[in-house]
Amino acid sequence: MRDSASSIPQTIGNSKLPISWLESTDVQSSTNEHHNSRSQIAALFLAAGTSSRFGNGLNKLLLPFGDASKNELVVQCSLRRVLSAGIQHIVIVTGHERERVSQALGYVEHPSATIEWAHNPIYREGEMISSIQAGLRHLLPQRDVVAALVCLGDQPLMPPTIIRRVVHAFQQNCGDIVAPRFQGLRGHPVLLHRRFWEEALALPHGAFLRELLKRHPQAVTPIEVNTDFVLRDVDTPEAYREALALQQLVQVAPLK
Repeated sequence: MRDSASSIPQTIGNSKLPISWLESTDVQSSTNEHHNSRSQIAALFLAAGTSSRFGNGLNKLLLPFGDASKNELVVQCSLRRVLSAGIQHIVIVTGHERERVSQALGYVEHPSATIEWAHNPIYREGEMISSIQAGLRHLLPQRDVVAALVCLGDQPLMPPTIIRRVVHAFQQNCGDIVAPRFQGLRGHPVLLHRRFWEEALALPHGAFLRELLKRHPQAVTPIEVNTDFVLRDVDTPEAYREALALQQLVQVAPLK
């Protein structure tokens, strides 16, 4: 499928290609006291899905992406984006093809970050919310963790700068739920303060995290961004082909 990317025209749908990973809108500091700097934000890196929309029995997370000379995969590039944003505590939630996904992610270097693992045994029927819940249950005993940053394993183009902006907004007390927004549409990653975890854990299987966000509109802070990469994943073959093309067209900042 890599060869097909070169034949895709340079204008892809309505996508806006960012001139830079840096966004022009600064996060406004709150007059409230900042969150304790010693408190932790942990990323929930979701890598459990069955790739049912992709079809052909393929696991989208294990498709080629990134540096072909290194045989990189979608899920590896997605994790490296989170690491490049400076996230120091990551919980990887596995499910479908647990062993293969874990093995692939084991090759991603993370010298300064703590990586923990949680498994979602009901990944098939529980949908994404069950993976979020598996990650939150893993974090609950860790009282120094005050917020969870929900990141998707199939967003290999996610700009690390946007992840940092979401975290920074939370650290500046801009809101207890923070997410990027592009042209009115909320994307990922979504940061969720601990005070909402129990409510998230109570959501039924098949529900969506956005249902919780709708209940607490005053707690949600949108971070306006100038790229639709916060909305893009590789759920379908078409989305994967577009991501491959965008990867070639955009000057991606090197990842450590």
